[in-house]
Amino acid sequence: MRRYDVGDLTDDDLRRLRLLVRMKRAEAHIIVKTDYPWPSTIRTSARQWQEPAPGNAIN
Repeated sequence: MRRYDVGDLTDDDLRRLRLLVRMKRAEAHIIVKTDYPWPSTIRTSARQWQEPAPGNAIN
């Protein structure tokens, strides 16, 4: 397993990673460290105001 800072990845790297994940040749996890409330609320459709982004907390 390798750890990368997402800021160091190029758009091409992210496209390749998404392709590998879709082909089930790779697995990717996103870890967010912040002092702010997470996940932030996002609009998922025009009819809904805001709801939390889906995801499980890693403690």
